[in-house]
Amino acid sequence: MRPRVKYQIVYMNRNRYPVSTMCRFFGVSRSGYYDYIKRMDQPAHDTALAAIIREQQDKCDKTYGYRRMCKWLKKEKKIHRNPKTILRIMKKYELLSEIRRRRKWRQMGQQLHKYENLLNREFQADRPNHKWVTDIPSQFRRRLPSGLGNHCGTEHGATLFLRRGRRTPNGTARRAEEG
Repeated sequence: MRPRVKYQIVYMNRNRYPVSTMCRFFGVSRSGYYDYIKRMDQPAHDTALAAIIREQQDKCDKTYGYRRMCKWLKKEKKIHRNPKTILRIMKKYELLSEIRRRRKWRQMGQQLHKYENLLNREFQADRPNHKWVTDIPSQFRRRLPSGLGNHCGTEHGATLFLRRGRRTPNGTARRAEEG
C-alpha cells in the first residue's frame, strides 16, 4: 500500500485513534503524515499540464502514448518536460493511450451458400465405392485442393469442392466433413 493511502486512512480516523499509534501501526512517520496534511490543501503543480494532455487525448481519441505526447508538447506547445514526467502525469490522471489490438480472427458473417447434405448421415453403402466419406481436420484445411478457393474456412467448404461436379468415373458420391 502506498504511503499516501496510509496517510489518508490516518487522516480519516484521526478523531477515533491517536495519530502516533496509527502511524506506528501503518509503518509511516508522523512527520510524513503532517507534511501530507500541509500538501492536501495545495493544488498539484501538474494540473495545468494534465489539462493540456487531457485536451489533446480527447482530440486524438486516446491514441497518443507518452512518447508521442512528449514530442507533440515540444513541437506544438513549446513545453519541454522529461518523458518520465509526462508518463507520471498521464498515469496519475489516467490519460494513458488505449491499446487497440487487431483481432486475430475476422468474423465472416452469415454464410452465403447453404448446401444440402447428400448423405444425410447415412454412411453405410450397399456396394463398394458407392459412398466416399472423409474427415478434414482443421490443421490440414490449408492443404485442400485449389478448387475450394476462398471457401476453405467455411463450414461447407469441403462439401462445396466435392459438389462442383467432381464425381468418380463410376458415379460415386463423395462427402467430406470438417473436424
